[in-house]
Amino acid sequence: MGNEEFLIVSYVCGGALCACLGLAAWLLLRVPAKHIVGRLDRKGLAKILQKSFPATMILFALSGFLSVNYSGCTGRVYEDIVSDRSYILRINGQQVSETLTSISLGILLWALIIFVILLAVRRQQAK
Repeated sequence: MGNEEFLIVSYVCGGALCACLGLAAWLLLRVPAKHIVGRLDRKGLAKILQKSFPATMILFALSGFLSVNYSGCTGRVYEDIVSDRSYILRINGQQVSETLTSISLGILLWALIIFVILLAVRRQQAK
């Protein structure tokens, strides 16, 4: 396999891996999130939150993947990138790292949303 094909294959496989990481985060957290969101009195809002959860986790994962630039700050040219397989592998590692960071930020965002939901449910129960 030539270096150009290696770049293409590694990019596609890296993107698929990052999308799968977002999907895995959603699969691990979907049941607890569904139970908490399901306690809302506003069923329309609960349905919107339940449907947006998987999409946002996958979008967070893909945004982390796409945030890494192959040319970097140095402005490397395409020929230099293709000729250096170790650089391609290093960039792929950065993409996975940024994806995991983005997923973590997404989980923190959803934790904040769920915290607000729990406060609202608690306020409703106190009335």
